[in-house]
Formats: sequence, C-alpha cells, structure tokens
Amino acid sequence: MFRWIFDDTRALIRDVRRAFENLATRWRWFRIRSRQKLDRTAADLDNVRKSAAAATRMCRSCRALIAVDARVCPECGDAPGERASRGLMRVLENMMPGAMSVSAGLITTTLIAYGLQMMVWSHLQQEFSAAQDGMAWYATTAALGANVPRLVFEGEVWRLLSSVFLHGGVLHLLFNMWALLTVGPLMEQIYGPRRLLAMYVITGIAASLTSAVWRAGSLGPGVGASGAICGLIGAAAAWGWQRGGRVGEGIKGQMVQWAIYVLVAGFVIGFDNAAHLGGLVSGGILGLVLRDGQPRSRAARAAWEAIAWLCALLIAGSFALVALHYGRTLQLIFEIP
Repeated sequence: MFRWIFDDTRALIRDVRRAFENLATRWRWFRIRSRQKLDRTAADLDNVRKSAAAATRMCRSCRALIAVDARVCPECGDAPGERASRGLMRVLENMMPGAMSVSAGLITTTLIAYGLQMMVWSHLQQEFSAAQDGMAWYATTAALGANVPRLVFEGEVWRLLSSVFLHGGVLHLLFNMWALLTVGPLMEQIYGPRRLLAMYVITGIAASLTSAVWRAGSLGPGVGASGAICGLIGAAAAWGWQRGGRVGEGIKGQMVQWAIYVLVAGFVIGFDNAAHLGGLVSGGILGLVLRDGQPRSRAARAAWEAIAWLCALLIAGSFALVALHYGRTLQLIFEIP
C-alpha cells in the first residue's frame, strides 16, 4: 500500500515538473513572439517616418530614383506621376493606401447622398398615406435634384449633375458602385485622377442631358450614376481600341461586354438607355481625344488642375442649389393633382 502511495506521489511530482517545464517553454515562446511583434511594429513606424521624410521617389516609367518634387524624370524625360505628398499627408497615405483616390471620393459622395435620400424619404412618408408610398419616394428624389426634364428646361440645369449622385434603391446603388469600383481605378490609372473627375462630370452631364431631351416635358425623375459610368466605359473602350495589342484589345473587349450588358438590362428591366447611350458616346469621344498618362507640360498640368477644381465646385454647387430650391420643389410637387 505504501509503495503505491510512493509511486503515485513520484508520478505526480514528475507530472508537475513537466507542466512547469512546458509552462516555462511556452513563456519563452510568448516573449520571443511578443518581441518579434514589437520589432515589426517599430520597423513599420520607422518606414512610415522615413517615407514622410524621403527626398526621392521612383519614376513609374524607368524606375530611376528622382527628386520627390520633380515634374519630369531627368533619366527618361517622362512625367513620373502625381506629385508626392509630404509630411502628414504622406503618413496618412501610407497608413490608408488608396483612400485618397478620386474613385473612392465619388463612391463616398454617392453613399452620403443615398443616406440623405433615406433620411428625407423617412421624413416625407409622414406627409403621405401608406397608399402613396411611391409618391413619397418621387417627392424625395425630385426635391434632392433628380433629372426631371420639365424642371431642367425651365432653368434648373443643376439637376443634370446632382441626379448622377442619386439612386432609385439599394440594388441600383450597389450595382452602380460595384461598376464604378471596377472601372474607376482603371481609368484613374490610365488618365490620372484629375482627368477621371473631369470625365465623370462631363459624361454624367451629357448622359443626363440626353435623357432629358429624350423625355422632354416629362415630370418623371431620372437618377443614377450609370450614365457617367457608361461614359468611363466608353472612354476605356476607345483607349483600348487606340492602344491595340493584347492589353488594349483585352480592355476594349471587356468594356464592350459591359456596354452590351448595360444596354440589354436597360431594355429588359426598363432602365434609362438614353442616358446610357449619351454616356457611352460622350465617353468614347473623350477617350479618342484625350491622351493617356500624365500631362507633360506645366501649362497642361495647371489647366487640368483648374478643370478638376471646377468639376469639384460644380458638384458642390449643384447640391447647394438643390438645398436652396428644396422647399420650392416640394411645394410644386404637393400642387401636382
């Protein structure tokens, strides 16, 4: 009996010793892993610090190191791309890559506009009965700047642009934002952010104007970014046709497929194909006229900078005019028999 107690005690002591040895091993492993994580974090922070203070960057064409403020690469003579940010902005760009793109800005603006639509719709539902829910949504879109042809030709031309950022429902919004997220970065890479913004605004207005002319006299609201997105698709197809080769043919073929899908969906579901065609044609013209890559001369860069700022001001101005005419539009809608 005492021998069994002795053997059991010895086995217990052996198991406890092994447990402590395993615990010590795990503790050493934890300390090593923690030290490695701290070292990686410190290295990442040091890389961000060095990037913010860097005096050079790489030319996209020849991969030579050039001054961070250089407008033209001294090695190959090509424009090396957008001027790099300095200081805090460069730190933010390293922490949030891609967050500063025009495509992301357009998507964010559209999502904010849709959130505003939902808020106004929720408020206006109180003014209509349950049987008039469609009228509440109509009042919401019209009051927030939808493309209503009769109002456009009566002088409210800002609706040609504000309507691009409005949508008719969640599925409409998600499909358009998915398409913009697919085509937008591609065009931003080819033409640069300033020309992407200009293309989006110009083709969006052209698409809305085509729709307004097609539906002249109508009080029906037209909304959606599909016209402007079709403009980017048309421009990308024209660029691919001009470039040729495997890359150009591939992009052209993909964009033609997108255009066919959009037009077929317009006929089957009843989307505004007049706007789609207006966007495709105007985008194709821009794709044939504009050169890709970064502007080479200082005057061209300054001109596109001014055009981009003008487009941004047009977007902001269209929403400002929507706010100024909000009450008048609602009053007009409530007077409709």
